[in-house]
Amino acid sequence: MEKIRVIFISSVRPEPTSAGQIILYRHFCNRPEFDLEVYGFEPTKLSLRMLLRRCLGKIAQFGGVFETLVNCAWVLWKGRWIDKDLPTTVSKSQKTIVGTVAHGDGFYAAQRFAKKHGLPLVVFFQDWWPDMAGVPTPIVKVLNKHFFSLARSCSLGICVCEGMKRALGGGDNLEVLPPIPAETTPLPLPASVSTLNGKFKILYSGNLDLYGPMLLEALRVFKGHPDIHLQVRGSNPKWPEDAKKEMRDAGLWLEFAPRLELNSWLQSADAFLVPIVFEEKYRRRMETSFPSKLIEFAQFGKPLIVWGPEYCSAIQWGELNHKACCVKTPDVQELRKKLYTLLSAPIRKHKFERKSFDVAENDHNSLKIQMKMILMLKNLV
Repeated sequence: MEKIRVIFISSVRPEPTSAGQIILYRHFCNRPEFDLEVYGFEPTKLSLRMLLRRCLGKIAQFGGVFETLVNCAWVLWKGRWIDKDLPTTVSKSQKTIVGTVAHGDGFYAAQRFAKKHGLPLVVFFQDWWPDMAGVPTPIVKVLNKHFFSLARSCSLGICVCEGMKRALGGGDNLEVLPPIPAETTPLPLPASVSTLNGKFKILYSGNLDLYGPMLLEALRVFKGHPDIHLQVRGSNPKWPEDAKKEMRDAGLWLEFAPRLELNSWLQSADAFLVPIVFEEKYRRRMETSFPSKLIEFAQFGKPLIVWGPEYCSAIQWGELNHKACCVKTPDVQELRKKLYTLLSAPIRKHKFERKSFDVAENDHNSLKIQMKMILMLKNLV
């Protein structure tokens, strides 16, 4: 089988680290279909661009207006610091594509390189980057124009959800591909409820920055609850120091763990909680992103509880064919009521277990997602 050469030029690169990088890693690394080359790492040779990158990085550490000015500088520089690291020629004897993520400034370099060498450009749209760039409103408007232009001009835009595709204009070159989970066989449906000291155990693992405040509120409501045990795992919660100590001492907040330990902990759940912020300023981000943890949690065959606004992609996904138990108000008491419906109705709980198992085995099966992506790339070269 002839391999496809993938020249990946991006600020978000295929690595087994954060969620966005892990998805790329699963798609491209150690795969027999691809010859992968990755660009966009920090310059290592002494040069003006290396010194400038380091100086701007130091300035950004002062925070506030300094960080904002540096973020604006990255936008204006448009990833040109990457250009000298890229191949000067590309052989026509091998099928080749250029890949990137619409995030940071690396996609500018990928766009230029693909155009220069007449290569197909494949762009992963994982988040609405302009709203995350930490720049003033006038620069956000400029970034939005670049974002839409990238979506129109790329050979293939891989959107993380239907909401992203709609927001980008729904062009014929845009396809929806959900986050790819780890290659695992879905766990068999549990024969009985697993409990912690007789309590219904709800687990969350992931971002405790953006979702930190609402999770802290929920932890305080359920702390010491006679029937429900909520426990979260993640680094650097966006909580006051006294709250960190309170939740750590109570065993309700745990740090990240190695994968095997994490999986063992996740297997002990009766259900999984997936929070999505309700604040209006994050609306477009919540409409156009998709929490990969939803698919990861589904692998364990336990009910999924999505707690977020009606317009977010996760709620819309969960309500379609009743794949998840959805709570569409920020009121923690409404969350408590929904949890009681699972705790007190075994038949209802089993239906959501069945849905999670089906999600992991069918539409969000890693092998099926990977084969779909390979087919899309083959159609380009």
